[in-house]
Amino acid sequence: MEQGWAYSPSEAQARTGIARLGLTISDMTPYTGNEFIPAGTTLTRRIFTFPVNLRAGGITITESLFRPTIADGWNIIMSTNWDTWTAPAVKNLIQDCEITGEALTLQNRSQLLGVDGLADVIGCDIHHVGSGIGIRASSPTTYATYITSNVVRDLASYGDPAGSGNHCDAFTVREYVAGAGRHVYVRRNWFDCETANASGAMFLQAQDNIREVTFEYNLFDGGGWNFTLGNYGSTTYDNIYVNDNRFNPTGFGAAVRSGVAPDVWTNNYRLGSTAPNYAGNPVNI
Repeated sequence: MEQGWAYSPSEAQARTGIARLGLTISDMTPYTGNEFIPAGTTLTRRIFTFPVNLRAGGITITESLFRPTIADGWNIIMSTNWDTWTAPAVKNLIQDCEITGEALTLQNRSQLLGVDGLADVIGCDIHHVGSGIGIRASSPTTYATYITSNVVRDLASYGDPAGSGNHCDAFTVREYVAGAGRHVYVRRNWFDCETANASGAMFLQAQDNIREVTFEYNLFDGGGWNFTLGNYGSTTYDNIYVNDNRFNPTGFGAAVRSGVAPDVWTNNYRLGSTAPNYAGNPVNI
């Protein structure tokens, strides 16, 4: 998507997912395999009508449509091994895909993440789910992870967020433990959390320590707080780098933190549609 700070919704969507390639549902072959996809599998131009788990690792899925008609409490794409709370030893890749809960009821889709767990997610259009992309259970990997050139939009809200309703995040990190070769690069995405139950476009909520995350050239948009760095008990943040992003808050504001500041916070601005480089007023945290 290049930097994409000020694309219109239609322009951003046209630069991601299967639409970028001129593909539609009629170009997809139904996926009829197991929900636990075997290690090392490569799939392209498939339609997935039920959630899948990539915990075996080394799986590549490109130019495909994820549109479940039944979810049964699973997120749409998962990489975590829930038995051991670990990520795949070999990295997965999800690229140029459309990921949507639009075929589900509002209540069902509101409970789902589009992508849950550690994988490269590149050039995807993620919409009509409760939250977009979530990273957690990162051990014992030794690879970097890339979340780049995606659009997360049209998130689904259901019920009262202060009660039994859902909370919506376009992108969230709940745990990312540092180690050799590990880093998350979040670049050139449009995270839009314009929805009633918005927590925000980007929510670092440390359920365990979070280390080694870079945010660059993203547009954080919508309700709640655009960028939240939360502090929860004894959990900590280190080596968090936030550079040259744009913010378009329609809720509480652009950025907030309850703990330590990011290690680097530079050249972050409110979206200025007529300003050079779309850099409006500076955003501080």
